Amino acid sequence: MPATVQFETTPHEPAGPFLRLWHCVPVLVALLLPLRLILSYIGDPAVPGNHGRFPNGWWGWWDQSQYLLSARSLAAGDLAPGHHWYPTGYAMLGAPFTLLSELHPYLLPDLACVVLALFGFLAFARALGVGRSVASLLFFYAVAGTGPLRSVWAEPWNTTLSAALIWGLLGLTARHLSVVGDAAVRRFGRMVALGAIAGFMPMTRPTDTLLVVIWAAGAGVIALSMRRLTPADAGALLLGAVLSFVPSASLWFAIHGTAPSDYVRNSAALGFDWGTLGWRAYLLLVSPRPWFPDGAGMLAMLPWLIPSVGGLLAFPWLVRGLAFRLALLLAAMIVCYSALFCSYVDLIPPGLWRYNNIHYFKWALPGMILFGWLLVRQLAAGPGRPGFRGAILASVAALLIADLRLVPRRAGAAAPAWMVQVQGAVPGWDESYFGHITLRDSRGELLSIRDFRALPDEQGWRFIALRRPFEGPLRISGIGHWPDGAIGPGTAGITRWTRVLGFRLPFKHGRHTVWP
Repeated sequence: MPATVQFETTPHEPAGPFLRLWHCVPVLVALLLPLRLILSYIGDPAVPGNHGRFPNGWWGWWDQSQYLLSARSLAAGDLAPGHHWYPTGYAMLGAPFTLLSELHPYLLPDLACVVLALFGFLAFARALGVGRSVASLLFFYAVAGTGPLRSVWAEPWNTTLSAALIWGLLGLTARHLSVVGDAAVRRFGRMVALGAIAGFMPMTRPTDTLLVVIWAAGAGVIALSMRRLTPADAGALLLGAVLSFVPSASLWFAIHGTAPSDYVRNSAALGFDWGTLGWRAYLLLVSPRPWFPDGAGMLAMLPWLIPSVGGLLAFPWLVRGLAFRLALLLAAMIVCYSALFCSYVDLIPPGLWRYNNIHYFKWALPGMILFGWLLVRQLAAGPGRPGFRGAILASVAALLIADLRLVPRRAGAAAPAWMVQVQGAVPGWDESYFGHITLRDSRGELLSIRDFRALPDEQGWRFIALRRPFEGPLRISGIGHWPDGAIGPGTAGITRWTRVLGFRLPFKHGRHTVWP
């Protein structure tokens, strides 16, 4: 029996004389997207070998230098622990290409990852009732629609491989659940591939284990409810997972043994803070200003995320049947992953764009734009279609979220403060942002980076609480030109700020001015 594809929602595609050209759009995108990223790669000021002030380019950055060192070491058979900071998944991808190019070993494999992610996205979007041509345009825009996004896809980041694996996992899952009567050999191969992807993801980025767990639980429930998971399927999944996880994990243990690596210890020391998830999510997604003097929220830099948030809220009214189940799976993965990284201690607004930490969300952005399209399509269909009211309510909710503001207000000496400004000599960026500074308040010791961030201010220093507010007078240590304990009771030039909820755009007078 030939394989057939059953969709709960028919993809919307144009008819008439433009149909043939419209069907060519996915092919054009698959060709133009790598070309656009190559141009971004060449034009990136940090591209290695530009013979400018920094000829090493991004290989002088910490993350990229470790990718390159690990890839070169694997190619040479060098398993010294000091040469392999990160899990070796991304290094394994680049190792063969270090033999072809010393400066650009990740250019070709990264482009291949983008194309593979595109194919996985198209398969998943089609199962949600979005045609391949529309889906390919959505993916193109989510990847290359803005300069900051093009940069983090063109530059070497292990999240490029991660995005390919995640969308491969989702695309193959959607294909498996949508196809009826597929050949046994093809079905077996698909399940082995799913298991292999799931098994390799934790060795690329350990945090992706969360996505594997959500996928396994969600896709397993869907497949069992549809009677699309047989014992043979489960065996093929397990086989694929063993084939990928065992060799990659064995390599990791051959390098580091059973002791935690420096990367694991460092990540554990920073960790995740769930107690202030709402505060961190607001700063990253909505607006870091005026708390942080620099940076912008994701909704401001990528305004198309506003309807995407609406679509994420409204998808139960936008799709039905299998499309609803798959949308629920994707929504759970995006929400849980975003919550995880919004709670990540080392992810703060300045780093989101200054240090390209937006790359953490690369895989999720195409999923978000897919939800946004579902919402826009429902609204365009008019009030006569089912789900229109839900789409309107979700749109209003998304706009309210985008207009939400946590506004600074002066706090008394005894009141908790989420920011403290101290007049004095204006520090340099590295001295404040990366400095090892200790503050002590009435509740105990606070360490920079882990508990708060220090930043240059127009008139001195700015200390922003991340884990909990500052309480009582502050004492300071760790700043070379500032005597220990200089911030104490009665010290002049200190302004303390608490936060209040508002729903308006902040009044802005000067780049670093906070609300009075």
